[in-house]
Amino acid sequence: MATRGTISVEFADGTIRGIYSHWDNYIDHNGKRLMESYANREMAEKLINCGDISSLSSDIEDCVFYHRDLGEALSVSYTYGSIDEYLLSHEGEDYDYLWTESDGWVVVDNGKVIKMTK
Repeated sequence: MATRGTISVEFADGTIRGIYSHWDNYIDHNGKRLMESYANREMAEKLINCGDISSLSSDIEDCVFYHRDLGEALSVSYTYGSIDEYLLSHEGEDYDYLWTESDGWVVVDNGKVIKMTK
């Protein structure tokens, strides 16, 4: 069974854009990979620009994206106008990861932002 999640980036204007992530979104797996391999804005944006993802890897070339690798239409799952809108919008994902300029990767749990540490 999948451990579903989202991976998102907060932009300077306050908007948030993100993708759906299907497999292994628990903190010890995808959370750890995001913090170790996608630990800056450039890498976070590069990741979400590839669209929804089936499986996250430590190297973006080894990730399995629905568009690039599985032939599906390119999809960026959502865009929100503000952090408040984002926090109110979750639809039952197990884990939601958000890149912020101030804290790097954080995990969102039941509408609360929790800073992750290595």
